[in-house]
Amino acid sequence: MLWHRVTANFDDAVKVFAANPEIASPITRLVFFKHLTQRQGAAARLYREIMEKWRRFYVDGKGTLRSADLEPVRKGGDDEIERRFWDGSLEEYYAAADASHRDYGKLMRTMGCFGDPVTGRNQAKNVLDDLCLSDVEPPAAWRENLALVLNAIAEAFDVAEKRKR
Repeated sequence: MLWHRVTANFDDAVKVFAANPEIASPITRLVFFKHLTQRQGAAARLYREIMEKWRRFYVDGKGTLRSADLEPVRKGGDDEIERRFWDGSLEEYYAAADASHRDYGKLMRTMGCFGDPVTGRNQAKNVLDDLCLSDVEPPAAWRENLALVLNAIAEAFDVAEKRKR
């Protein structure tokens, strides 16, 4: 009887752990299970943030950055620039767009050294897009290379290691 109680308690703990929405992210799982350091996890989150901001300002439509959304428009979109013009915050919008463009350019220059010089394809960017934007965990064999790419991003953007309490 004691064995069943311990197993049931462990199963309940696993259910609570698995229900945590932060664990649903593959980045968090890779950091939690120590495949990536906290600094590399922060660099992955920074990659996601930069790509999402760049997409907001420079990519029209919805869908992922990797594929075009080819469905017809069924309702009118929000014209943020016109709204910003009328409420007087257009300068802040352009400043945020310029900052997003600078961060994206710096990120692409950092990622450029991982591209294939013959084909021009950047497998590292594809893996990071899958991991950070589509929440698809890369194969285990690529974790070391992923860590190297994230270290390069962390160095370029001065991401600091989180202090332990």
